[in-house]
Formats: sequence, structure tokens, C-alpha cells
Amino acid sequence: MSVNFHDTSGVMAGVDIHKYVMIPPPIGLPIPVHPTISAVPFIWPLCKLYYRSFKVKSDGWQMIQSGYDNGPLLVHQKIFVPPPHPVIETALFGLQYLFSTSKPQMSVHSVTTSGNALATTVIACVGININCSEPIGIPAHTLNFGTVKTSPSLGDYAAAVAGYFCDQVVGLLVGQLVPADLAQGIINSVIRFVPDIKLLLPKSVAPFVSPLLDPVGTVQSKVQQAVDGVVSKIKQAVS
Repeated sequence: MSVNFHDTSGVMAGVDIHKYVMIPPPIGLPIPVHPTISAVPFIWPLCKLYYRSFKVKSDGWQMIQSGYDNGPLLVHQKIFVPPPHPVIETALFGLQYLFSTSKPQMSVHSVTTSGNALATTVIACVGININCSEPIGIPAHTLNFGTVKTSPSLGDYAAAVAGYFCDQVVGLLVGQLVPADLAQGIINSVIRFVPDIKLLLPKSVAPFVSPLLDPVGTVQSKVQQAVDGVVSKIKQAVS
């Protein structure tokens, strides 16, 4: 099955789930799950620019590496909105907007640039980003109509699933241990950027430190290798 590589011509759109606080004052009535439309182009400037490929391009567009994040400050529009609390909901929405994220979930480990796997769609031109929903990230759709294609392995798909579940476990733990929304946002932002520290390390040191800085990425890599190793052995046995 062929898929498209993600590049900066792509777009993301989805429906996230966030908290909402409606009237009456003074404390408001919290709604723990409320639908919110989100959208962003992959060329959005407020993102992890260093995970764009500056040398390798797709149809003239910069290609996207694993680890890329389209956030923060993504377009958010809450729908079916009851009257909002004038103070609490305004502050809450500001935090959701400030700490918003949207990460491509799929990458092909056999195709790399600058040592990172390149992000791809999941089926043809349709991909999946994981957005900043609460209490867990919800998949959003992406579209990338580029002409540069590849074929993910079964291990690549398994790694994407494993990475999703690992990220959600971390997110749920933060949500349970840290009840305050501002503190959650700060901690999640720190967690979001810690794996990027490995990009600053010497190449001789990075392989030893990366599992500590990026445990989710390490799990994904191990799952991909294990699954593709089993597939390879099965093919050899039946050939």
C-alpha cells in the first residue's frame, strides 16, 4: 500500500475534545467534554521548524520528519456553545489555545533525513495527526496530495499504534497527578520538548541518551524492528 510523504503543503482538520465552563457565575458550571473544531496548515510558522527538511523536498515543499508538531496556537473554535463563563472560560480557552498541539502519528523508519524518519499519511493522501484533546489525544485527519510516495511496513503501522498508546498513558498520568490546567499545560509542554534535546547532542553521545530523553520514540523504534523482524522470518520460512 502506497502512502504520501507529509510535507508543508499538507493541512490538518479535526474535532478535539476540551473542557468548557458555562455560566452561572461566580464559579461556573464545568462541562468536562466539549467538541472543538481545530485546523492548521503544515506550513504554520509557529511549530517545530527544526523537524522540517531543508534539503530534501517533495514537489518543492519541505518534507516533515518524525517528531514534528504543528502547534502551538492552532485554530480552535468550540461548537454547540452554551453561554460561556465570562472569566473562567476565557482563561481556560486561552490556555487551550496556548498549549495546543497536533503531531503526525505515522512515519516510515526506512526513509530518513538528518537521522529522523519521515512522516507520512496512513492511506493514500489521508493521514492522522494526534491533537491536544482532553483527557486523551484524539486523531484528526490530514491531507497531503504530494506525488512522492512510499510503502510503509507492518512494523511502521505497529509503531504508530504503540506510540499513540504510550503518549496517552503519559497524558493520563499528568492529568491525574496534576489537577490544575495551567500546571498541566506547562508540564505537557516540557514533556513535548524534552525529546528534542537529543538534536543538540554530539552524534557519539545521542544514541546512549536518546532512550532517556525520548522513551516513546524508543518504544516505537523497538516495536517497528520487532514486527518487521517477525514478518521477515515468516517470509523466509514460506519462500
